[in-house]
Parts: sequence; structure tokens; C-alpha cells
Amino acid sequence: MPHIVRKLQRPCPPAWLALIALIFAPPAALAEPASDRSAEGATSIAPQAGQATRLPEVLVTAAALPADAYAAAKASVGGKSDVALREIPQSVSVLTRQRIDDQNLIEATRALTWVTGLADGRSNESDTPLISARGFRVDNVSIDGSLVGGTFWQVPSDLSMYEQVEVLRGPSGLFNGSGPTGSAGGAINYRRKRPQADPLTRLEFAVGQWDHYRVTLDAGRPLSEDGRLRGRVVASSLDQNDFIAYTGRQNQMLYGVLDYQLSSATQLTVGADHDRRRSVPTYKYSTFRGDGSDPRWPREMAWMVPWARWDGDTTGAFAELTHRFNDDWRLKAAYSYRQEKLFWDWAWVAGVVDPIPGSTQKPLYVTGQRRDTDDQVQALDVSLSGRFRAWGRVHDLVVGANASQREQVTHQPASGKYSYDWGRPDTFYIDPTRINIGEAPWRPSVMSGNPTTYRYQDDGLYGSLRLRILDPLTLTAGGRVSTYEYKGYTNNTVTGKGAYKRSGVLTPFAALSWDFSDSTSAYLSHAEVFSVTNAYKATGEMVEPVEGSNREVGLKSEFFDGHLLASLAAYQLTRKNQTRIDPSAPYPCPASPLPSAYCYIADNAQQVDGAELELVGRLTRNWQVMLGLSHMKKRYTRWRDGKGVVSPTQGDSWWKDDPDNTVKAWSSYRLPGAAAAWRVGGGVRWQSETYAERAASGPVPAARVTQPAFAVWDGMLAWDVNKTWSAQLNVTNLFDKVYYSRVTTSYGSYGEPRRLMLTVRVTL
Repeated sequence: MPHIVRKLQRPCPPAWLALIALIFAPPAALAEPASDRSAEGATSIAPQAGQATRLPEVLVTAAALPADAYAAAKASVGGKSDVALREIPQSVSVLTRQRIDDQNLIEATRALTWVTGLADGRSNESDTPLISARGFRVDNVSIDGSLVGGTFWQVPSDLSMYEQVEVLRGPSGLFNGSGPTGSAGGAINYRRKRPQADPLTRLEFAVGQWDHYRVTLDAGRPLSEDGRLRGRVVASSLDQNDFIAYTGRQNQMLYGVLDYQLSSATQLTVGADHDRRRSVPTYKYSTFRGDGSDPRWPREMAWMVPWARWDGDTTGAFAELTHRFNDDWRLKAAYSYRQEKLFWDWAWVAGVVDPIPGSTQKPLYVTGQRRDTDDQVQALDVSLSGRFRAWGRVHDLVVGANASQREQVTHQPASGKYSYDWGRPDTFYIDPTRINIGEAPWRPSVMSGNPTTYRYQDDGLYGSLRLRILDPLTLTAGGRVSTYEYKGYTNNTVTGKGAYKRSGVLTPFAALSWDFSDSTSAYLSHAEVFSVTNAYKATGEMVEPVEGSNREVGLKSEFFDGHLLASLAAYQLTRKNQTRIDPSAPYPCPASPLPSAYCYIADNAQQVDGAELELVGRLTRNWQVMLGLSHMKKRYTRWRDGKGVVSPTQGDSWWKDDPDNTVKAWSSYRLPGAAAAWRVGGGVRWQSETYAERAASGPVPAARVTQPAFAVWDGMLAWDVNKTWSAQLNVTNLFDKVYYSRVTTSYGSYGEPRRLMLTVRVTL
């Protein structure tokens, strides 16, 4: 197949970037850059003759981080305030701004694949990541602690507006209850950039393979003479093709935030962001033969039509009010709103090459999908946190309440009305000798005229108490009492169909921490999360919520005054109360409020046993490292079918196309002496074997498709020209490893080939 390249229409040059830079850049900095980096990471501007002295210090909520640190000072994921990582009795990893820049991890999906224990091996499309940890999806996604909804798409694909990315592995129900889906995999928290006391203007230009062009502006400064009002703006524009023929994307992102010091004890923060995405999406899979063998198609071969569209517009706004009563107690109220509008119209290749004669396998043909959605989420959180003294020691308390509402409107063609589908008289078949997907004409499916609205409500009260029982011993106990309500779906013919409500669901948390030296702590913790299932027993009662619980024991250490962090954890994660049909009950279930429904039993269960190790930070003044190792073993501990018969999968694993073992390592080194302006870096992501298998069925033979263990290497070379200019070259997949990031018995999804990226940064 010829390599067809269809460039997306480029927008006009982003002149607004230059305008914002002029607004926020201080005149002195434009005339003569005189900034350097302090040990704590703040930008220090040396006063010039006739220039005003430094503004007085005011309350800033964001934690200060070393400018070039891989080790994070603090994190707030899974909590309500910034806490040192050593004090969090769970497994937490943080991608700092320096690591994001050094590894050029601008895309959120790629950044998360560099986090210990996380994988994105199950997604086929460029715009639908499926991040997993400990055998389950990680879809509990928040921004500054506020949940952003039920889809990962509501997080911007560009990380330019974030200071760091925080990941907690395992259940995180202490403050959020079920989250969007009750997944036990973990939680991701994105920390927005905030205004600073010192003026800042930073421009970034990147160019790379496959016509990649990106420009970013990060600018902020005090906006009043007394420094009580501060602002910051981040803007980015991306235009790129993908390595697969005629696919590519355009992203534009704009974020603004204001901090206003209402008084010496009260601060108001407001902000908004907008993310616009337009793409011809990448369908990364390569179709196999009917017997499961691999034709080894070229990586650049397209399996998506060239007229495909994937349009996304995400708009967010937030407000935070923080009041400090004294040095010990703080009240915080936070409101957030996010709306995501998505439209996609595409068609792709389905079926298999050389289907088995006499089987139900289909030859290669084109199938399609068209959908328009509007997803809105509002969240409000009010918390009181502080310290109190009792029994001769200082203890910590957090209490609060939060609530979220979600409304999703989905519009799509009626069932069987897609213009591309199997069995139509005009079914478009694909020639397997040349894969002529590019010849498939545009056939827009007609929307049904009957959009469907889904509504959800999640309210809860939470609390957490940290008691220092002895000087080195701390007990943490808490929980959230949740009310989860699905208000059903509504369209032209039904109102609130399938609605249900579950109240008084407790998600407890408990941990015991022992500081047995000045630098090392041991902990033991228990955490839970839940998911409500709209199913009923023969008695008419709703089945118990699916419960994910994690028992974990670990060690955390700090070295070199906190510049190097180490952690080691072993865990057992269980997910129980999963439903199956009650074989002893009649159909339809006479006591169920749902029409034509079965009666259910909730007694199936899964279990994951694993261990993780992480080392991140500075070994010497010039040498920084990150090392993350993870191992897990997944199995169904109890799995019976609808007849009550033990399933063959009991004792077996699931998601076998996700690796059980991973190693992630990255290191950067600043050369000594006269070459100190240069830094070199490199790293590797290794994963164990993954596979997919099927049993024989009629004329279709059994098959097992395996992706052997593999490693992908990256490299970096950076040059600090002076205090204003720097340049950096990144190479991903340095040795151009050919591999599948996911395999099934029908197709494999190719990983990205080698790519070079040159980035130039200007700091004024």
C-alpha cells in the first residue's frame, strides 16, 4: 500500500502567544535577563539599579519544588493537603516538571507509561488510553483533588499546564468513595501550575519527526503593586502527523489562573482552561489471519479511513477559597466544572485475513461508528484540616463533605442504521493483498434524532485522624460514607429508566506507620473502594456493592536531605461481590424492580498479589535517577457461571495482554567542569511477555498469540546555551524496536517507531 499522507489543515500562526508574552513579561526581564535558579527552585530576579525591591511574601498554597528535582517534595493524591511522600502509607509516584521536560513527556498517556506499575497496553486508538495498575483500570482521575468525571478524555492531552502528575496505586476511596467506576487500580491527580511571587516568562518551541510542531508559552507575574494579586497563563499549540499513514492531530490549549490575597489569612484562586483537539485518529491494530498467525504488516499501514474525524473540546473552570484560622487550622472550599464535547465519525477495518472456511469468521470489511456526546461534571468539596495537641503529642484531623453531579448526553445512529456495517448490500470489502481502506467512501450515518441523557450523583462525608501514639508510631484511621445515585437514562420514549440509589456505603481506611530512624518508615495499610451494581437478589434486595480492598506493607526512606526517595511495597488486592445469575431463581426475577431481569448473586472474586520498588531523586549533585520495578500475579479466586458451575477461568488470570512484570529506569547527568552546560540522559522501559489465547471452536483452531518480553530505550542530550536559552534533543525508541503494545487473537497494536524531537526553551 502506498504511504498516503493527508496533512491536517494548519490554523493561522498563534500570534496570541506573543501577545500574552508581552503582557506578562516584566520590562526588565525583556531588556536584560538576570534570572538564576535558587536551591528551592524559585526564580530569583536580581534587582537592577532603579528597580523596585522584592515584593512582600504572601500566602501561596502550591508547594515549592526544587527547580530540577526528580524527587517530589510533597503530594496530595488520595488526600486533602500536601504531605511528604514518606508520610503517605500507600504506594505513590510523582512525575515532577523536570522529569516531564527531560523526557519530553508532554502527552499524558506517554507520561503515565513511565510511572512505576502503570501500563497502557490495552488501547487501540490514539485518543482513548486505557491506563491500568495492579490488574485494574486507573480511571479515578482528578485535577487538584477534584474528580473530573467518568472518562479519561476530560484530562487535557497536553501536560503544559501542570506542575506535576501524582499517582496512587490501589484503592482510593477514603475521600472519593467509588470514584467514577469504583475501579481498584488507583488514582491520578494532576497539579495545576499556580501564580508565583516572581515574574516568569518561558517560551518553548519543538519540532520533530512526522511533521511535529509545537509552541508553548508559560507566563506569570504579580498584577498589583502590593503583590496580593497574581496571574499566570499557559498556552500551547500542537500540529503533528502520526507514524501511521494519513493520521495526525492538532491540539490547542489555553489555561489562566489568578490568586488574590483577600487578607493575611484568606486567599481566593480562580482559573479556567480550554483544550481543543482535532484529529484523524490512529487505529493502531494490524489484522491477523483466521488461524491466529501474523502476516506482519508494515507499521505505517493505515487501518482507519482518511476521512475519519475525532473532535474534542474540553472546557474547565474552578474556584478555591482557603482560610487559615491560625498556624494549625485551615478551611478550604473548592468548586470545579468540566464540560467535554466529543464528536467522532470514522470507519475502520474489521474481520480477519483468510477466514477459516465453514466458520463464523468474517473476511476483511469496513465497519463504522458515529457519535456525538456532551459530558458535564460539577464537583464541590469543603474540608477542615488541622493539628491539635493531646496526650503530650500533636495529631492531625481532616473532616469534610463533597458532592459531584454528572450529566452525559449521547447522540448516535439507531441500532442497525450505521452506513458501514456487516451484511449490508453495499458492504465494503477490503482487498487483503493491498488493504485498500483509503478507497472507502465517506458514508455519514444518520443520527437517530433521539439522544439519551444519563445522570449521576455522588455525595459523601469523610474524615481522617492521624494519632501519634508514640513518638515513632502513628495510627491513621478514617473513611467516607457515600450516597451514590444513578438517576437513570432519559430520551424521547422513557424517563429515568434503570434508576437506582445506594446510601450509607462506608469505605474505610486504616494504617499504622513506624518511623524507626530519621530517614526510614515502615507502614501497614488497608484501603477500599466500591462500585454499585444495578442488580437484585431473589429477595428483591440490591446486591452488595463490588468491593475492592488493598492490604499493603511497605518501607519508605529519604536520603540526602530528601533529595533521594526510596520505597518498597508488597500488597494483596481483592475485588469481591462480583455478580452472577442466580441459577435457583426463576426468570424474570419476580422481586426485581427491573423488567425482564434475572435474579443475581454477588459472590465471584478476583485477587492480585504483587510487589513494587521505586528509587527516584539525586544520587550526586549532577546525577539524577528514577528506577521503578513492579511484579504482580492475577487470578480469579472464585468464578462461577450463571448455572453455578465453576468456570474454567477460576484460578486463571485476566488481561493477559497486560504485563505482569515491568522495569522502568531513567537517568540524567550534568557533565562536570568546562562541559557543565551539557546534560545527557537515557532510560529504558522493559516488560515481560504478554499473550492472548483462544480455545478451538468448530473448524476454528486453538490459537495463542505472544508478544515476547521486550525493552524500549530512550535518550536525551541537552545544552544550556546561557541563562536564557537552552536546547534539548530527545530520541524515543532509540533502537527502533518493532513490537506490539497489545495482542489479541485477531490483531496486534504496533508500538511507536523511533522518533526524534528537538526542543528549544527561552526563559526571560
